[in-house]
Amino acid sequence: ATDLLTVLHELAHHVHYQLAGLAYGKHQNHGAAFVACYMSVLDTVRLIPYDAMLVILKRRKLKYVSPGPTLRTLRAALARCPS
Repeated sequence: ATDLLTVLHELAHHVHYQLAGLAYGKHQNHGAAFVACYMSVLDTVRLIPYDAMLVILKRRKLKYVSPGPTLRTLRAALARCPS
């Protein structure tokens, strides 16, 4: 990894894998569930706030699930996400 965004992107993959559990195989590598993890990671490290990511995602019409404010809500969002 050559920059912070790349490291955080890969961390989001790890978080997605760990939280999705058996459902991970049903999710797309860069689908809505992954985006929820990435949004959570970026917000947690205070690099890109959640509200700013929402503007970017809506403007580009990208699919995402809201990660919510806590690990519990992120885990619940991943459980509901079909992709």
